[in-house]
Amino acid sequence: FHPVFPYAEAVLTATITKNQTLTFITKEWEWVASTGLVPYYDSAYMLNYHWNANRHWGFDLGGKVLQANYDGGTDLAGSAPSLRDDMQFTVAPGITYNFTSNLNANLAYTYNLGCNLKTLAPQYAPSYRNFHEQIVSLGVQYKF
Repeated sequence: FHPVFPYAEAVLTATITKNQTLTFITKEWEWVASTGLVPYYDSAYMLNYHWNANRHWGFDLGGKVLQANYDGGTDLAGSAPSLRDDMQFTVAPGITYNFTSNLNANLAYTYNLGCNLKTLAPQYAPSYRNFHEQIVSLGVQYKF
């Protein structure tokens, strides 16, 4: 049995109005883990809504789902399926102020929630596999 996992990468942007866009990004691929024995299937799905309220203010609302599924190993290759199927869910609103066409500032908030989808005994599912974090960022960009 040799499963086939496709490589896929896409970006789709819909212009809702002249000031609003909705962008969907995905990437899926199979990769080899750091040990070289257990392959994993990596998936990323991102959705972002952007609104230019006027020439100064812009608003974003984004979401992301990431998965690293290590079930691809086989006993025949000596790499039995792993006890990991890691997920991350992200919500990220942000606001941008354009001082000029060359200078802007951005304030953003990101909430990440990570978990292992496998139901395992505690010795096989360490607590660090499940996490949540909150990030606040402030950026200034000057383009020349």
